[in-house]
Amino acid sequence: MRRWYLKVLLLLTLPAPLAAQMPTWMAGCWERPTPSGINLESWLAPEEGVMRGTSRSTAADGSITGSEILSIEPYRQTLAYVAIPSDQSRTVFPAEMLSADSVRFELSIHDFPQRLAYFRHGEDSLSARVENLNGEGFTVGWHRVACGK
Repeated sequence: MRRWYLKVLLLLTLPAPLAAQMPTWMAGCWERPTPSGINLESWLAPEEGVMRGTSRSTAADGSITGSEILSIEPYRQTLAYVAIPSDQSRTVFPAEMLSADSVRFELSIHDFPQRLAYFRHGEDSLSARVENLNGEGFTVGWHRVACGK
């Protein structure tokens, strides 16, 4: 009973404009070939005010070389990107910018990255910019694939 109450309370505390700006365009499965294998990032449509995701990198032989548990969720009157990389602690990046085709999260006290930005390019292409506050970093791109692949 208490868990249900907390979920309702969480949904009620999310400002309506932010709920409408949840980056639902990220939902789906996204694949990126890498020199050593494949990176697959998957996002579920929002449920109870939270988008849940995973990222998994595999080597050419299919072995998993890295993974992250991800979410986009309400945080202090905005949204936040929450990442839990393999064998590391949870990091919360508050949203700095939300638009119809992009979202940017920033945490200046983090070592690297300090800024993460996702961009939609049509229905079947997604990219992310991963950088420090000086703009030094890299960009990755994915194409949409069928989930469960």
